Amino acid sequence: MVNNTASNKNPNNSPASPFMSIDNFIDRAVPINDNILKKGESAQDKVQKSMFVKVDVDKTTCFVGEPVTVTYKLYTRLNSESNISKNPSFNGFSVIDLKRSDNGEYVRETLNGKAYNVFIIRKAQLYPLQPGNIEIEKAEVENVIHFVKEEYLRHNQITDDIFNDFTAYLPTEAIENHTVLLQGKPVFIDVKPIPLAGKPDNFKGAVGNFNITATIDKNSFTTDETGKLSISIEGQGNMHLITAPEILWPDGIEGYEPKITNTINKLSVPVNGKILYEYYFTVNSAGEYTLPAITFAYFDNTSASYKTAHTKPIRFKVSKGEEKKGNITGPEKEDERFFNTLFANRWIIIIAIALIVITCLIIWVSRENKKDVKAANILKTNIEDSPEEKIIQKDIESKNWLSDIDPVLGTNPLQFYSKLNEAFRNYFSYKFNLPVTSLDKKIINDHLASKNIPQNIRQKVKEVLEAIEWQLYSPYPDTLLQQELFEKVQQLIADIDMAYKSANL
Repeated sequence: MVNNTASNKNPNNSPASPFMSIDNFIDRAVPINDNILKKGESAQDKVQKSMFVKVDVDKTTCFVGEPVTVTYKLYTRLNSESNISKNPSFNGFSVIDLKRSDNGEYVRETLNGKAYNVFIIRKAQLYPLQPGNIEIEKAEVENVIHFVKEEYLRHNQITDDIFNDFTAYLPTEAIENHTVLLQGKPVFIDVKPIPLAGKPDNFKGAVGNFNITATIDKNSFTTDETGKLSISIEGQGNMHLITAPEILWPDGIEGYEPKITNTINKLSVPVNGKILYEYYFTVNSAGEYTLPAITFAYFDNTSASYKTAHTKPIRFKVSKGEEKKGNITGPEKEDERFFNTLFANRWIIIIAIALIVITCLIIWVSRENKKDVKAANILKTNIEDSPEEKIIQKDIESKNWLSDIDPVLGTNPLQFYSKLNEAFRNYFSYKFNLPVTSLDKKIINDHLASKNIPQNIRQKVKEVLEAIEWQLYSPYPDTLLQQELFEKVQQLIADIDMAYKSANL
């Protein structure tokens, strides 16, 4: 019996991950004759009748932000080794993979009266980011099909009844191999725009069904303490694309960026779960305060209408702090009050430290200038005018976009590539003054071309984006590849910034 194995071809030269592994492929559910090639018989005709790729979608029309489930299947009655030669990149969609064929599992299906062994090449839920008649990209599968020559079986008196038991031991001259590239027929999704009529001012692209709640950790505290507002958004839809709700803080209250905790199930269709936003805030003066109701607008794709979920107003009381009088007892309360006091007076502390640092720098510079004012001036002029300084400054600007990616190198490949993809696209969003959701490789290339960015840089951007997209679909824990892509993105940002400066953009 011929073992049938396949691997996922990787265009980035990173280690390949298994696509499928098939043993005992020729079973009694599939006719033996399909795998026997008679003299003068067309192998191409047998392949066309016995093997193909099919693309299934659960719907062909939807709204922007509404999920579409797409499944790529390989139907076969033949003994073969199969490799993905082109993996769909799903431009224009946010992609969440649901299943990949990585262990050779298959099911039997009957189609048009014929039994097939069916492998799921890939299954994903797609969230369209823009309207239009969008083609679901094809997956190309390269297959090396192993036919057994009929004349060999006859010569050696091997009958159909014992064919299965002897196939594994057939010599090379008994096998005829044919390589065939298969791809599914094109499938188009009619993505409808979210209607403008009735669109709330605070709508930020949430599509599905959601509710929102808000609580405060305590209803009474002092001006020395920090408050915490917790907002929870629960439901189902494009939750992985939801942004934090806007808080209208009353006068006298200073709120800060939230801590975000996701407990969402990306394997469900649509995505469901909860997102928790924790906002810390301080209050300047004693008094009674009311946090107004917080609203969350979303588009319900089931009813094709806008809806707004909202919380109830939250009232709380703030009394004047007493830490300056020293009327705090007990080590636990003293520790709590100490950190609360630090947080409440952080700007005073920061300014004081900054003044000390600046003063020390002034003294140090003054002493150095006294030693050799002329040498210092020459050095300053050389540094300001040197190409090396411009490169250093360029590198600093480039690193800012990737500053939070270093810690995940080599630990979580999916997290790394997600962060790298987000940072690179955020950079282009900033450069082009366009929302991230409207960017794809073509738009990025067109805008770079309009700014006269050199062709070699644009080509490198395209290649890096494709490499990152590939790793998002099948991340592999290769720290060298992660470091290589990180450095390429860093260098491209620096090159583009330099090109912008040269063109005075």
